[in-house]
Amino acid sequence: MELEGFGDRFPTQLSGGQQQRVALARAIVFNPSVLLMDEPLAALDRRLRQALQYQIKRLHQRISATILYVTHDQEEALVMSDRISVMDQGRIVQVGTPSEVYQQPATKFVAAFLGETNLLEGALGADLDGTRMLSLDEGSSIRLEGVTADPGDVVVSVRPEDVMVRGAVDCGAAGLTAEVTSAVYLGDSWRFECRTSAGTILVCRQQAHEKTYPEGTRVEVAVRPGKAVIFPAQKVPG
Repeated sequence: MELEGFGDRFPTQLSGGQQQRVALARAIVFNPSVLLMDEPLAALDRRLRQALQYQIKRLHQRISATILYVTHDQEEALVMSDRISVMDQGRIVQVGTPSEVYQQPATKFVAAFLGETNLLEGALGADLDGTRMLSLDEGSSIRLEGVTADPGDVVVSVRPEDVMVRGAVDCGAAGLTAEVTSAVYLGDSWRFECRTSAGTILVCRQQAHEKTYPEGTRVEVAVRPGKAVIFPAQKVPG
């Protein structure tokens, strides 16, 4: 629990985060068959929280217990889970592996809650050899490939890593023209916010070694083939 050197102290002499780690050790040391953890790492700083996430995963493999882990931290849920259950207003709305819930969300709520996503409203056209055009309310359209849904009004969810950004010189008919309004360096990646002429903001995340685009650059944004998740507009909750 990274508490070396504190063995001569009582729990009341420890910080809140240290007390949480003591409580975690107390629960695990008896090798329970089922263990409920209700946000056990909430009070810890980011570095320690990440370290203990992997430590709990290793302990889970060693003790072979079923762990029901409650968290509001979406990244923590993805890192630690074999299966995720997403709840909305007291109801379970989707259960699946981390990749299933993240890549194929069952509802608009799940798409927006578990990680960051772009939600586009518009009219989906008919299938033309695997290509669909999504006509947006702003009067423009964007190409979608590898999706299956009935034509009509829809809401489309696209993760930031599945939005491609290209310079204006590379623009073609597949994408949507926009302006970079924010470019944030995150170490291993860049996060761009691109605003269309109608004011729609699309968030893109790409690897740091790829081409960067300063604020004010005119670009084209496009969706990677097969990466759009479509919800019928009339059935989307919230």
